[in-house]
Amino acid sequence: MDLGSILIIVGLVVAVVAFLARPLAENRVSAVTAGDHRLSALQAERDKILTVIREIEMDHAMGKIREHDFQEQRAALVARGATALRELDALGGAHAAEDVDAAIEAAVAERRGRTAPKAAGLCVHCGRALQRGDRFCASCGTPVPQEKGA
Repeated sequence: MDLGSILIIVGLVVAVVAFLARPLAENRVSAVTAGDHRLSALQAERDKILTVIREIEMDHAMGKIREHDFQEQRAALVARGATALRELDALGGAHAAEDVDAAIEAAVAERRGRTAPKAAGLCVHCGRALQRGDRFCASCGTPVPQEKGA
């Protein structure tokens, strides 16, 4: 190897080391508080309880769990879930979820408010709906006759 190749390799090694060491040098640490940890644990417990409730309901519907056992297990899970939800409300976790839900609902409403492209007829070959501006049928690929002057 000549000197130029060695310098290029050394330069690349230095660049890679600098790139990998940058997060350590910046020292940006986001402190996780005990409240954040508790909130995360409660949300995980809520999700776990909902999953277990769905599973035992499915098992009951399939006849794997007797009615009496199902009622006992479900009542215990609902009580645990209610306790977790009360604690989440006390910590303010429900408000964050409501904010996210409101943002999602607003985005869906905005998306639904946009007008979808109107159908511009039917394909002569397969009969599927065509959209304005289509040059070919999306279903069968048949060329769409273009309007005169378009």
